[in-house]
Amino acid sequence: MKPIKELIKDIIKDHEEIYSLVCKVDKVDLDNRTCDVTPLDGSAEVFDVRLQADEAASTGLMTIPKLETNVIVTFYNRNQAYLALVTEAEEIHLNGSENGGLIIIQNLVDKINNLEKAHNGLVTSFNTHTHAVAGAATAVPNSPSTNTVITTQKSDLENDVILH
Repeated sequence: MKPIKELIKDIIKDHEEIYSLVCKVDKVDLDNRTCDVTPLDGSAEVFDVRLQADEAASTGLMTIPKLETNVIVTFYNRNQAYLALVTEAEEIHLNGSENGGLIIIQNLVDKINNLEKAHNGLVTSFNTHTHAVAGAATAVPNSPSTNTVITTQKSDLENDVILH
């Protein structure tokens, strides 16, 4: 039979209420993957709020909130909370950060289109170029076949599942 103290703990544990608070971000600790926050309702500061499900993992989803912004912190037991929502993210890490940031799709499309236009202009110049031989214009003999490229479209590159 369990001691009364353990039975009371079991009863309390089974009836812990999950709740959330709107808070202001005071500090972010990337080494421990946590943040400290102050609830806007005037209650006590909350320390070591998890930024991701497993603090020791280097993969998964981790949202790093911007300092001094509002967040929603959810308590999953009396002493532990996690970052549920952010007003403004400093960074978002999806399965680590080794691959760098996501592209801004329109900037990439614009750069590729500029290269394609430059290429196509060179192809046109090459294909229409003539040489003057003894005063008479002649086509370039044995010139290689050079083709223009089709302009890249945003839909050719975009993964519309992850938006930013």
